[in-house]
Amino acid sequence: MAYAALLSVSQSLEQILHSDPYSFPCAKEKVDSFQETIASLIAFLDNCPPICPEMVNNLIARIRDSAYEAEDVFESVVAIHFLQKYETYNHEVFEMLPIRLAKMMEDMEAAKREFKKVKRDDKGVLKQKVQALSGSSMQLASVLKTLMQVLDYDAYFFPSAKEKVVESCEKTIASLVSFLRNFQLIHHKRFHELKSQIMDSTYDAVGVSASLSTETRLPQKGGSDRYERLKMFPQILDRVMEDFESIEREVKKIHLGENRAPGQRILPFVGSSRPASRGKYTTNMVALDGDLEMKLVDELVGGRSNIDIIPIVGMGGIGKTTLARILYNSQVIKDCFDIRGWVTISQTYNVQDIVLGILEDMGLPLDGERNALQQVYQSLYNRRYLIVLDDVWSAEAWNDIQKMFPDNNNGSRIILTSRHSEVAAVVNAFSSYHEMGLLNDDSSWSLLCREIFPQNDCPPELVKIGKKIARQCQGLPLAISAIGGHLRKEEQTEEYWRYVSERVSSVLKTTDDASLEILTLSYNHLPYHLKACFLYFGCFPEDAAIDVSRVVKLWIAEGFVNPHRSNSMEEVAEEYLRDVIERNLIFVHKYDSFGKPKICGIHDLFRDICIRESKRERFLCVLNRNNITFDISEINSQRRLMLGPNMIDGKECNIDSFSAIRALICHVKDNSPNIKLPSGMLKVLIVKMTSTKFPGDILELVNLKYLELGCVLRIPSSISRLRNLQTIVAEVVCLHSMPSEIWEMSQLRHILVSGFHLPDIPDVHDCQGANMYLLKNLLTLSEIINFGSRKDVFTRIPKLKNLKIACHSDFGLSFHSLCDLESLGCKFRFAINANIFANLAFPLSLKKLVLTGCRIPWERMTIIGALPNLEVLKLKKGAIEGKFWETNDEEFKQLKFLLVHHSQLVTWKTETDHFPSLRHLILRKCSILEAIPSEIGDIPTLEILELDACSTEAESSAKEIAGEDSGIELRMTT
Repeated sequence: MAYAALLSVSQSLEQILHSDPYSFPCAKEKVDSFQETIASLIAFLDNCPPICPEMVNNLIARIRDSAYEAEDVFESVVAIHFLQKYETYNHEVFEMLPIRLAKMMEDMEAAKREFKKVKRDDKGVLKQKVQALSGSSMQLASVLKTLMQVLDYDAYFFPSAKEKVVESCEKTIASLVSFLRNFQLIHHKRFHELKSQIMDSTYDAVGVSASLSTETRLPQKGGSDRYERLKMFPQILDRVMEDFESIEREVKKIHLGENRAPGQRILPFVGSSRPASRGKYTTNMVALDGDLEMKLVDELVGGRSNIDIIPIVGMGGIGKTTLARILYNSQVIKDCFDIRGWVTISQTYNVQDIVLGILEDMGLPLDGERNALQQVYQSLYNRRYLIVLDDVWSAEAWNDIQKMFPDNNNGSRIILTSRHSEVAAVVNAFSSYHEMGLLNDDSSWSLLCREIFPQNDCPPELVKIGKKIARQCQGLPLAISAIGGHLRKEEQTEEYWRYVSERVSSVLKTTDDASLEILTLSYNHLPYHLKACFLYFGCFPEDAAIDVSRVVKLWIAEGFVNPHRSNSMEEVAEEYLRDVIERNLIFVHKYDSFGKPKICGIHDLFRDICIRESKRERFLCVLNRNNITFDISEINSQRRLMLGPNMIDGKECNIDSFSAIRALICHVKDNSPNIKLPSGMLKVLIVKMTSTKFPGDILELVNLKYLELGCVLRIPSSISRLRNLQTIVAEVVCLHSMPSEIWEMSQLRHILVSGFHLPDIPDVHDCQGANMYLLKNLLTLSEIINFGSRKDVFTRIPKLKNLKIACHSDFGLSFHSLCDLESLGCKFRFAINANIFANLAFPLSLKKLVLTGCRIPWERMTIIGALPNLEVLKLKKGAIEGKFWETNDEEFKQLKFLLVHHSQLVTWKTETDHFPSLRHLILRKCSILEAIPSEIGDIPTLEILELDACSTEAESSAKEIAGEDSGIELRMTT
């Protein structure tokens, strides 16, 4: 979490400098220097590979801890400053700040120097260590390579060692590499134990040879000591070789004990990215994904003659490899291709290993006189081939090997599986890829039955409970297979199955660590700037429908988002979210009318990874009924605390002693008791409780950036003490104005408080006052009642992008001066004066418009139709008045989504080119509409036509428009 911690520290420093630099005794130059160091470390992490050797990981952990300490210091200074309690706080805090800053500078500079050393060594020892950690076979190859490097540097000290390496190491290491590549042994009970021993010995060997390699590169200083160390090398090498040879003997026992069919060939397993799927699992998947399987078979044996890349994408454990294996082994496929090859790509791949793996799988020996890549090319030339590239993690891997696949114009195919949608999009830019989704309930139950009862039906008394268990696996085949394997070995009784059904997630965690490890690979491969963002999903309860806009605001408040010059913080955070989605770590439940993710979710197994990794990183502690016993000191080391539903119902919750906590998220019921909050260092507070009085201790949380409450009677004027608040979410019971002090809170970005009047701006008598009452960062206002009487209110919120407003009859519909406004929701609750439409005006920047109760005449729609950027238009109940609508040329040029709801519209006339970009049309409760214009069906972009409770005539015309060959999806409910 070093990346997120460094960003947060940087933002805390900015906060200090912009609040009142004269109040702090630290020199600005020192702070600037500290910022430069932080920026340098962030830049290094941006370019650091996701998988690093232990040395680098330890260094990153040190940076994280130093950043946490720095954050604590700076935020305590901010708290003291804003609370203005110098008399109650010891002045020593201020006096010690320069000293503590200097100490932190030393820590950061030391880390910076170490990182620079890492960068210098990138082509030497470190690179070998990174390679060693990226794939098991590569680790062993690295040993040999590094040892040879040592010998080449100074052969004087090793007169006989080179021969020892060549004759002994090469043979033993080759045997171990072959063992690690053998995926058919992956489930052998001794495989992982021996693999660990191999890796331990490999690390020893790399450590010894790397240190000697460093010795040989250093200037000739300390000659006698250096000589003694180098002289010991043959003895050390003997010890390491003994370890390897001992393991090799164990490996041979496994090979001899394996009962393989005659002639059965071992397929290569390049790298250590994932184990292959089990044969039994393959059989089960045939029936579950029959449609997709047939579609892929058609693409493999038919289609164009040019070489075609067929990507299969989905989250870890979804069944991509299994499906590819079914296709690969299908007799139909075998008969169509002259030659086939399969290779699995590791997270940090090695091109040579990939090439050798393909040659081995095709049964071709390596020709020493030819380049291996050229040999693959020549072997495939003029032959119809099928290659499977399994578990590809990056587009770079494809770019590095694609030149060895000739386009023979004979129907050759490449299947590529990946967890990352972007990889598939890059590899196959001119065609779509196949995305495997989670199984539905029926398919999940079918798979679970076959896992437990491969030859028989499920006993009737277990069906109901079994379906519940299958449903709780949330459609992930890996989870279903794991829980099925567990149930198959245990008592098959109602009592035990009911026990499992109540704790599926816990059973998976305790009985199938392999499943979590497979999924953890996706987390490990995340770039550093996304790790904290992903772990934050652990803050939400199981099976929660997670609001995307809420997540974005929380990430920004936490300091996870690195500001970008050309994009807003929200835009950068949305890009982060898209990246996490494309990596198939979370899934989208619902899209908004723009086609962007609106509601997302996370599978329970991925959430378990979030919680496990968060605990290790001191990032988050999750408390619920299942882990009610906990170590207080352990919680106090965490930066965030999540209290699950029903965790503290009916009890007082005293957590004010947890000084390290920066975010408190309580998913509790409305009748929750009083919660004693921790120190003023909190940045995020979510407490969904009903209170007649605004909790007073919240006003002491001057570092607070995100505040989410339940129902409160009113918001006090003292809310302005929260000078750093960015987002406030609450439901106000009484329809009172927000306090006028709200205009002093210049950091506010989002106000989501339902049912409040925006107060008038205080009188301004000088330039300083004019700047004071300016919400220059405010982006969202929702849901306010009117704007007050001041005419200059819009000038005080110049960057407003999202507005939801309930208007009185005396309030005009003129919003044109809000030049950055993109989304407007306007609802009239009272009688409308016809004169109100005289000043009807909207800003040209508007992209989304939702109207309710406005009763605008249809002929006035030309004003809305002329908006050049409008993409979404929702005309809800009472929005428009009249029975006849005729559109005109040059209207709705960018409109993609149109909803007409509860309208008295009878006749609608339009032309095809009046809605040239329309994709989704919804007509709801248009009970007297005579027909949908046939021209609507000729709009080339239209994808979905949706009717709900409309007239019979409208339904008939919809069926004609969405005929069999129209390509338009028709959705109708009556």
